[in-house]
Amino acid sequence: KIGTINKKYHHEALYDNPYTETISFKADGVILSINAEDGKKVKKGDILARLNTDKIDKKIEEQKLRLDSVKKTLSKIKSNKNADKNELASAEYDVKIEQNAYDSLQSELENYIVRAPYKGEINVNFEEGKQIKKGSQVMSGQALCTMKDPNNQKLCIMIYDDEKFEDVSFGMNVTLTQGDITEKGKITDIVFKNGGENYSAYYYVITPENKKTKLSHSDDVINATIDVYSKENVVIV
Repeated sequence: KIGTINKKYHHEALYDNPYTETISFKADGVILSINAEDGKKVKKGDILARLNTDKIDKKIEEQKLRLDSVKKTLSKIKSNKNADKNELASAEYDVKIEQNAYDSLQSELENYIVRAPYKGEINVNFEEGKQIKKGSQVMSGQALCTMKDPNNQKLCIMIYDDEKFEDVSFGMNVTLTQGDITEKGKITDIVFKNGGENYSAYYYVITPENKKTKLSHSDDVINATIDVYSKENVVIV
């Protein structure tokens, strides 16, 4: 017979953040203290790890001596009413240079501290992260843990690896319903997450066409229907 065939997937959608941010060290050094445990809840600004700062502390101390020296010289010149203007300007310039060098070293101290960028939960599920402990030598850029930004939630369909949708790709239309609300959306990203031995999953990120979507984060289920294809006037056997 002649008819219409279509392929659709029906699944529950939810608001989640499929994107994880890697929290890394900003300097080379030895771990002085560590406060990053898998599953731990943290607040923005909480210290996750601190590196030994003996080397930079020594540099700061030496720079402080240089700064104090040029400040004393400037103060001595200023106390002389007959001081040469060029000599005074040169001394003031020296103070600015040494002050900038001192401030720069002070700001580097923050690179020896790893802080939580926002409120959330720490995830340390990779082998390299598990090996980091007090006394470990780490390099700049080395990963400590991962976190999700709770303010970057997206509407997603989460499917375990062995249940992956076939033929679903970017730009496909999605019909979204929540109670009496029905809206249209599109697949705008597909994120694969390797959970190691626990699980692996695909996150199909859906962007509603209505920028001021009425779909809410409430307990009401959001049903999503992905329209993979629809073909009319085909021979059906």
